[in-house]
Amino acid sequence: MLFQRATSLSKGGFTLENYLNIADALCHSAMEVSPVFECVKIFVRINELGNFVYARHKFDLGNSNIDRYQIVERIKNEKRREAVLEALCEVEKKCFDIWPFSQGSATWVLLEILHPDIRLASLGNKPTVIFRNANRISSKGTLSETVLTKNLFSRFQQLLEDSSGKFSLVFNPIIQLNNISGSGVYTKFREEHDSITLLAGDKKKKISEIPPSLQEHYEDSYNELVNGVLEHNFSIKTEKNPGFMFILNEQLFKVQGRLFEVERKKATEKVKQSRTMAPLPFGYRK
Repeated sequence: MLFQRATSLSKGGFTLENYLNIADALCHSAMEVSPVFECVKIFVRINELGNFVYARHKFDLGNSNIDRYQIVERIKNEKRREAVLEALCEVEKKCFDIWPFSQGSATWVLLEILHPDIRLASLGNKPTVIFRNANRISSKGTLSETVLTKNLFSRFQQLLEDSSGKFSLVFNPIIQLNNISGSGVYTKFREEHDSITLLAGDKKKKISEIPPSLQEHYEDSYNELVNGVLEHNFSIKTEKNPGFMFILNEQLFKVQGRLFEVERKKATEKVKQSRTMAPLPFGYRK
């Protein structure tokens, strides 16, 4: 897949000091974050012939003729396939005249397609197409953003108007986190952090480098902090909230509660089981 991967805070690859700095930022800096949605992601641009073309994998980049029908053929679920096709039809109809980049430009726009049928563990979403960002993509699938690309894409927001069609067209939604000082969320975590750091002996140690018992306790404390941040900023229950992404020190992070991760794994396993339990063709015996 071509899509940029955010660093998950649940992976344990950070030092104790890193986690404290991130916790402080989440609770006190009122930073801007991007909500995460269960969606289908597709890159799109307009080629030299004036046609919308699409990509989801590196091998799509060398082919400038993948249209909406070809890209949705890869989606196995019929309802999702139909929803994505309808969304792309609306994009092509309503965005051609206001597209921010010239025909043949190597800049791709990332679409996130939301629909009630596109969900695993979340509550689902109304039919929406999010124009998330714009990137140049190398033949190896490396994403890059220039100042010019960023400026042109930001102007697109002024031209993109919500339509009267089935799908809402939305430009990169951003929310500002609440400063939750006084809630006790950060204070409780800080107390646990200081105790574990003292026992670990060094705030520069990664979570994976401290004793397993301390590691488990620290991860539980951090998950409790994440739940507190989610509960103070979203009306969605934590187990149904896909979380959000944010940038700190030029690095992209993803915040997602453990309860949602558990629910998503359960839903994924359920889907796999339903495929393996499909009825055999008539007259066939195993």
